[in-house]
Amino acid sequence: MAPPSEPASAPGGAREQVLDRIRSELAAMQLEVPETLRLDTRLADDLSLTSLDAVDLVLALEDAFEIELEDDDVASFETVADVVDAVLRQQAAAAGDGGEPAPGDAENRSPDSGAESSAPGSG
Repeated sequence: MAPPSEPASAPGGAREQVLDRIRSELAAMQLEVPETLRLDTRLADDLSLTSLDAVDLVLALEDAFEIELEDDDVASFETVADVVDAVLRQQAAAAGDGGEPAPGDAENRSPDSGAESSAPGSG
C-alpha cells in the first residue's frame, strides 16, 4: 500500500524517475546519500540538507524537469516525498492544462502578455 503522501494518480515509473533524479542531484552536490533513499527520508534530519542545499536541489530539479516549483511547496519540504510530490504535481499541471501557467505564475505575467503582438497595424 502506498504511503498517504503519494498522489494516487502518479505512475510508479514517474515517481521512481523523480526519486532517481533527486538521488543523482544530491550526489552531484557531494552530499552523503543513503544507499536506499526512501520517500520518508527527512531532508534536514536524515540528509543534513541546509537551506542553501535545498535551494540548489530545487533549482536543479526545476531545470531537469522544466518546471517551476511553488515557493509555498518549497518552504514546506520536509521529506523526499514532499519534493517528489511537488515535482509530479507541477508536471501534471503543465501536461494537463494545455500550457496554462501553474498556480502563482499568473501573478508574474500581465493578463494580455503577447496577446496584441499580432494585431493589425502593430508594426
